[in-house]
Amino acid sequence: MKLRESSCLKHVAPLFAITWLWILCATLTPVNGAVLYKSYLVKYDQGWDILCDPYVVQNNDWVYKIFRQKGELSAEDFSEFINIFKRLNPHINNIDQIRPRQNIIIPLKKIEPGTFPNQSSGVVSIPFVTISKLSELLGSYANPYKVQKGNTISELIADRFGPYGTKAYQEGVQLFKTINPQVDNINFIYVGQEIKLPDVTLRNQAWYQSLFDKAGQIKKELTGTSLNAPAITPTVTDNIEKPTVDPISETAAVLNGKLLNKGTYFFPSKGKEDFALDLSKIPVIELKDGSRIVFVNKTEASTADMSLLRSLWENVNIIEVEKDTPVDTILGAVFKNTTQEKTPRKLSFSDNGMEVVVTAKWIKPSPPGEDGTTRQTCISLIENMTQKTSDAIARYLDQHHIVIKDILENETGTHAPESSTASSTPFVIPDVVALTPISRKAFVRDLIEAMGNQYTKDIEVTFPYAGIQVQAVSNLVSTGNGREFLIDFGDLYGDAIAEIKKTGLKVIQLKQNDGMRTMATRILDAIGNPYVSDPVFYAAKRPADFNTKIVVKGFLVTKAEGSRVLISAIPLHNRVLQFLNEDNIKVVLAGSIK
Repeated sequence: MKLRESSCLKHVAPLFAITWLWILCATLTPVNGAVLYKSYLVKYDQGWDILCDPYVVQNNDWVYKIFRQKGELSAEDFSEFINIFKRLNPHINNIDQIRPRQNIIIPLKKIEPGTFPNQSSGVVSIPFVTISKLSELLGSYANPYKVQKGNTISELIADRFGPYGTKAYQEGVQLFKTINPQVDNINFIYVGQEIKLPDVTLRNQAWYQSLFDKAGQIKKELTGTSLNAPAITPTVTDNIEKPTVDPISETAAVLNGKLLNKGTYFFPSKGKEDFALDLSKIPVIELKDGSRIVFVNKTEASTADMSLLRSLWENVNIIEVEKDTPVDTILGAVFKNTTQEKTPRKLSFSDNGMEVVVTAKWIKPSPPGEDGTTRQTCISLIENMTQKTSDAIARYLDQHHIVIKDILENETGTHAPESSTASSTPFVIPDVVALTPISRKAFVRDLIEAMGNQYTKDIEVTFPYAGIQVQAVSNLVSTGNGREFLIDFGDLYGDAIAEIKKTGLKVIQLKQNDGMRTMATRILDAIGNPYVSDPVFYAAKRPADFNTKIVVKGFLVTKAEGSRVLISAIPLHNRVLQFLNEDNIKVVLAGSIK
């Protein structure tokens, strides 16, 4: 099938704007109207929550036709949209070959955690359309028809919605009655009578199922429920026990491999009986790079069998395990004497001047994806869940193709592991003050006030000089710890500064060629609060040996009452801002400090 990508890209932009009009309804309350809801899925993909539309492929559908009708992602970055689609639909081997009745997931939009109620459950219900009269809405999906000789309503409905007696047929009858209130008895129609027949495309509308009650009747009244309330509220029970996961299953999850632990794997042998590998006793993990890990217990397999297996399979690693072997011990055996063991255990990158260094016990690269990107899985051991990497930083790193896996040390897999990226913690708008340094004076004023101090511009200063009182104009800073000092931008000359200092008032001189970093340093020294230049933050509360280190250009100030303020000289990602705020650090984005 020939792809029509250029056509798709040409027409998708105006369509996605229409698709997302319903989001604007979320701030409105219906007046004398009804609200129809649609359920969407929320999937996690490489650091993002993705709002998705579950879709059943129809006859004559082809994948690019579907794409250009759906969502914001396909319009903004089509290649990224395709990659996300492929990751969310691993059962689709070839996106050019989809078949009717096949279930697929269409990624619509990247969203922050907590954007919708119950988002962490994986299903959200969103108000799709508000209507005043149901008959008017359905009437817009109807075609005028003049009754011909021999026509019956049942025949006309069956031709469009399906055979008599089926659920679709019954729904078609209900639609007909609603659209044609003037027809008192559908069993009595006459030649030449003008009626409206419901269009079968109604069934493809997102809100179609909202029309019917449990008995299959069209609802007489659709209540105007608050648009902020979800139509479906998943029940959450805290007492449900987590499913048990054995160490080998957890190892497969950590390594992003496929676990084969059911059935028998046969190896044909010329002139001999086929070699059979019982996967229930000797499980195998298939990794994305094509290698395999075989787990054996000495009582379940002979040395001869394992030697034969090595000759039959290339790139195989055989690991001896006992029933209660901890996950970290298994991982240690997996990485021992492999190419991964010799790779660096440290990754680093720079993001707008912020330096990020990830150190892990083991780092496993995945094979390059279709876009050429290699993702790195960083595995570290933790003593308890309080040492887990911050979810905000885990999501941030995932967007930079680094996957964090924190494994409980000596954990035997009694419970399913908690993913670093599956947290339901809502995204909190960070406490951030962004300065716009349009001038040196404006920068100084805004920085001082952002730190919680008072800045008074152009005050008159009187001091004695050569036996007389002299007046000058300067700028006064009053701090929360009782200090006061003047800031001079070159307006004081001669011995004026020395004479003012004799009065006990400190003067900070900022020269014309001083960079913003120099100015910030002098101001902070004058304020007197302790601070650290280019502070280092760790993403987890555990030793630095196996942790994620973040170095921010700027200053971390500790105020008298114990609160902390980060003055950042560089822009910071929302996830980093969230992480800092969760640690009760206020952030001041100071612009380009040199």
